[in-house]
Amino acid sequence: MKKIALILFSLLALFACTEDNTLKDPVFNLSELPADDPAVALPSGGITGVTLKWDEPWSATSTQEWLTISPSEGMAGKHTITLVSERNEDFSAREAELIVQSASATGSLAIRQNPNIYRKTYLGSRKVHWSFSWVYDESSGLARSRLVMPYPETTEYQGVRDRTYSETAKLKTSPEGVNYLLDDRSSSFPASGQPFIWQDFTVDYYDVRVDFSVIEDEDIPYDTASSSYKRYTIQIRDDDDTFMIDPKDSRIVNTSSALWEEAGGKRIEYARLCHKWIIENITYGIYDGPNDINHILERMSGDCGNQHAVWMSLMRAAGIPARPIVMKAPDPDGYSHVRAEFYLPGYGWIPVDPTNEQGSHEDYFGAFKYEPLVVMNRDFGFTGWDASGKFCIGMLQGLSVGVWGRGPFDGKEEFIFTD
Repeated sequence: MKKIALILFSLLALFACTEDNTLKDPVFNLSELPADDPAVALPSGGITGVTLKWDEPWSATSTQEWLTISPSEGMAGKHTITLVSERNEDFSAREAELIVQSASATGSLAIRQNPNIYRKTYLGSRKVHWSFSWVYDESSGLARSRLVMPYPETTEYQGVRDRTYSETAKLKTSPEGVNYLLDDRSSSFPASGQPFIWQDFTVDYYDVRVDFSVIEDEDIPYDTASSSYKRYTIQIRDDDDTFMIDPKDSRIVNTSSALWEEAGGKRIEYARLCHKWIIENITYGIYDGPNDINHILERMSGDCGNQHAVWMSLMRAAGIPARPIVMKAPDPDGYSHVRAEFYLPGYGWIPVDPTNEQGSHEDYFGAFKYEPLVVMNRDFGFTGWDASGKFCIGMLQGLSVGVWGRGPFDGKEEFIFTD
């Protein structure tokens, strides 16, 4: 048999295409993988790439219908093969093989797709209308309006469909991967009280619980070189240069070390202990917006965003990616909330909410329970660009508005269920 070289330089986490800011799972090399240790793919499905080096013309096939391959053949040399996996809806793992063969050689790579960890209950759908208008008169001297509106998307916790939005709004993506609508104009202003920006969509609500019993290996290594891993393990600044998330704070580092030791170096148990530590040590305070971690730890009190910022700092201090879940409820409820989640390679994002657990005494670790909230995005402290340059938004939970002129200007927002 002719000696062959089938090399897998990198295998990205197989995320659904709707997943934002995807993390990569470990880098694999076939020569280092025993036959009974397959490459791992996320249960949510998606696209990944395999780098193939072959000495003669070859063809490639998949042994399972849920995994497709393109291209399926090629000439001798180095090629990138695209693998597309379907979502695993089952609560058990499954495996497929990538088989490459030529006239004188055959090689294969086993790919394991972990089980679906999310137990989801569909709760119903609501139609949402969201708009913003400026109220002004001719003497206001309106010269420019800049409006940034969150762009809710489909996640594990909600579905978003049937969306339409104003023709003058442009869909933008920040460098951090957060989508938003931007309406930036210095002419052609709508009449006073008429919408400058709007969007309509239907949101499908789910109650989501993580089934920890199907997680067989929580120690799959992170790809620490990936940009997404770095994004969710670093300090995050607000627009006033304070740290909204700070895994380097000495009190965070000391607490993290103690909890990591107590958890025996196990990620899920560590995350649970951090969740418990927030509940037992930080009281719920009056809402006063984003705060520097130093300030929160000095007073040991904070609102939902403050408490989750501390939890995420503890997670990041241990090298575990963590990010917020930023939400807002339509009127008449009209309130906002922040939850959070951490990333487990090979499985996905796991939600937490110590703030709600404080008040309800229900278990919110690994659970996303129903409230009339819409998930806006999953990030703190991101940037964008418009015609005049760069801007920074600490937390895009609602609208970010700017207006230029003599004034006065009054904003009129409508964020409602329409069914």
